[in-house]
Amino acid sequence: MRTEGQRARKVTTLLPFVLAALLAATTVAQEEAYPEHRGYALASEKFSIINEETFELLDTLPLPEGKPVFHWNNAAKDRLALIVQDGLLGNLPVTLVVIDLETDKIVNTVRLGYDANRFATSDDGNRGYIFLGGKVWRGTPSLVVVDLETGTIVAKADRGEPDDFLFNDSGDGLILVEQGLNALKPKYRRSASLELLDAETLESRKKVDLPGPIEQIYLDYPGRVYFLNRGVDHTSDKVRAQGEIYVLNRNTLDAIATVEVGMAPGQMAWDAEREMFYVLTSPWATRKDAAAQLHLIGADGIVASVDLPRRPLAAQPSLDRKHFYVLYEDDVVRVDRDLTEAKQFLSLKKSPVQLFEHPENNHFYALHYDSPDVSIVDGASGKTVDKIKSGRTGARIGNVALAAGAQALAVGLVVASGPSHTVNGTSYYNVPIVNPFGLGAEFQKTFASFSEDASVLYVYNANTLDLTMIDTGSNKVIAKVGGGGNDFGTIVDGKILYTVSGSSVTFYDIGNGFEVRGEHSGLEVELLEIPGRNKAYIFRGWGKGLGMVDFDNLGELVDIPKVPGRAIQIVDYE
Repeated sequence: MRTEGQRARKVTTLLPFVLAALLAATTVAQEEAYPEHRGYALASEKFSIINEETFELLDTLPLPEGKPVFHWNNAAKDRLALIVQDGLLGNLPVTLVVIDLETDKIVNTVRLGYDANRFATSDDGNRGYIFLGGKVWRGTPSLVVVDLETGTIVAKADRGEPDDFLFNDSGDGLILVEQGLNALKPKYRRSASLELLDAETLESRKKVDLPGPIEQIYLDYPGRVYFLNRGVDHTSDKVRAQGEIYVLNRNTLDAIATVEVGMAPGQMAWDAEREMFYVLTSPWATRKDAAAQLHLIGADGIVASVDLPRRPLAAQPSLDRKHFYVLYEDDVVRVDRDLTEAKQFLSLKKSPVQLFEHPENNHFYALHYDSPDVSIVDGASGKTVDKIKSGRTGARIGNVALAAGAQALAVGLVVASGPSHTVNGTSYYNVPIVNPFGLGAEFQKTFASFSEDASVLYVYNANTLDLTMIDTGSNKVIAKVGGGGNDFGTIVDGKILYTVSGSSVTFYDIGNGFEVRGEHSGLEVELLEIPGRNKAYIFRGWGKGLGMVDFDNLGELVDIPKVPGRAIQIVDYE
């Protein structure tokens, strides 16, 4: 047991490489000194403990046979849980391993069942929830709850995997969601259902049937949950179901309101100050001439609405959150936050997919569905003043490379989002943009993000795998980098750009004309920066061991002897 003067060691966990990697590295709170700085690496059947100063292998803990598929920490960050899965498809035994990070010992190893399909943890990380699929020809699908303090199973219930699930506000209840089938023909449609389980015992507290099927779930701060039913607009001239939002108490599942919002609601945005949602509604392609609306929705109904002149593509809030920009095929309409006025704001020459508002230079940067161009629009005149090609022009992409940026496909929606950036101490956010009208992902060629200080706009062309850097002071291209086919991001406080293409990683000096500082191939690249060490771990591939790169000598990749696998956590002491 730790003495009073000792504190939990702070751990930072490896994050996926998405567009948000352009943010500066996350800093870790600093605690009192320990004898050595440690890192952890994970491989099949091995858990390695590393001295971060000498990169010496301190110890290796044996793991059960199989591949680790999921890990998490408890609230104190002094325990780590691993889910290890092994076997053939449909016959995957699942084992829980709990490691005490104070003593670097395995606390417990527990067989859970077969086929771990989905995972979740309580907000404090002290409990883990694992949905198991059973075993081919025999075995029952089940939900297992494990306690990370004791490393034991505290509850198990036989039940199939739900479409979705979430926790209530207090964390003592688990809400299982069956979304229902939202087919185009009403006779195939069925209602969604909810079931509230006790988070400790998994006993059923309450079951609720909703009035219709749902596509998306939205949570807000005052203990409510919103379920979105987009309605149907493709059935016939006689049957056109309106979109609805079902508002329920998140802790009891009691119904608060059913709000009819119009045809095909496709986008919701939360206003934290008002504790309300903005909802964009618009008809599908079969009713292009019908009016669209933007609604402000509270706990029990529509608070305000504004009619929009035509069917829009999407909407996004301004950086200062005082307006909404509603994107059309050839212009942008600005709507004030109170939804009292809508007027044309910017003119565009091509259909936009996302609008980047610069916080200082009064320029807007528009990305487009079916073009690699970036349009630069003067906010004062509202006119397009220039365009920049991102990458080479080519055919439409045939698939979506999810690792290339923060894009995703869900329920027929195309989503792109960027990270936050800070200017003069103020944080801004590149908001997600949603196409609610089912345009294929192949139309979206570009994904972008500002640098942390918004001095550079990074534009990734998923068609040609090029990364274009635009100086937002001069609105000129300052560099183009090819081959960023999987990931790209910045390290060393934004001074070094790295791109990953297949099994190769290349490092560029941002402050020196993007000169190549190092290039390495034959890797399964994962990069984990070590805070305060001016170094990073690089995963070289299963069975190939771990590597290390020094930021002062990016051209040299150093092997870390006897340490296989990938670095999953780093511990920062000072």
